[in-house]
Amino acid sequence: MTTLSPYDPEIEALWRAVEGSGARSVAVVASLPGEGTTLVASALARRAGLAGTQALLVDLNQVRPGVAKLFNVHPKPGEIVTMPALGLAVLADAAPEDAMAWREPAALAAQAQRWAADYNLVVFDTAPLLSKVHEPIPATAVAAAAEATVLVMLSGRTAVPAIREARLRLATAGARLIGAVMNDRDNPPLLAELERETYRLAPLLPRAMANLRRRLQRATVLSVKI
Repeated sequence: MTTLSPYDPEIEALWRAVEGSGARSVAVVASLPGEGTTLVASALARRAGLAGTQALLVDLNQVRPGVAKLFNVHPKPGEIVTMPALGLAVLADAAPEDAMAWREPAALAAQAQRWAADYNLVVFDTAPLLSKVHEPIPATAVAAAAEATVLVMLSGRTAVPAIREARLRLATAGARLIGAVMNDRDNPPLLAELERETYRLAPLLPRAMANLRRRLQRATVLSVKI
């Protein structure tokens, strides 16, 4: 699984928004599967760790969990794994009895308060808001329990109607939406696109394309994401 750097400017902006909100628990949600909640949630938790904030990353997407694979951990259900080098801890697999209880926002909010005794920030990775399968812990319940919510959208894929429906469901659940993150995973930087073209033309103009690649790599302005 691809990782997202906690030094990324978008993650820095998200971290500042969370800090400014005063929230001790944050739900990272998305409309549909594959939009990047695990990447954003993990990068946010790692950014908190860089700031000296003890963070707990909790994977509540039980149909398609991703935290255990991302951090290469194999915990028992309900076990919290501490990773001092990253400045965070992860709960990658909720115990069955907890998952049943945490369907109720009040129960999950109470658990987040208990975690607050040991962690300064709890980051929830959630199931998709508009999932077509039964989710043991609905994202709306997690967002309602958290003190703040962040909506992740996949650039070029998440349709406007899906975003509107996601926002409506969050509002109905009483979630506190503090911001949105646009995931540019499928939109490579201009530099990468131009370099790819040089390789395509290399069989015809090998020396010219090699020279052009060297010049492109020195043109740092082309590294800006579009």
